[in-house]
Amino acid sequence: MVSQLVAFGAMSAACWFGTKWLKQEFARVDGEMRRAQRMLQRVRNSPKPQFEFDPLSGHYRPRP
Repeated sequence: MVSQLVAFGAMSAACWFGTKWLKQEFARVDGEMRRAQRMLQRVRNSPKPQFEFDPLSGHYRPRP
């Protein structure tokens, strides 16, 4: 009977630590996803540079 209580206590502690670790991991991934979404939103809202091909040099240059 005592060994069953010890095993139950160990399993309960393992589940508690596992749940705590999962919550931290979910929060970390959520933070990274939010940061990536902000970066993508910033890139989408920024003006896109316009380039034109310069046949003399063979390179693309920004439009004036």
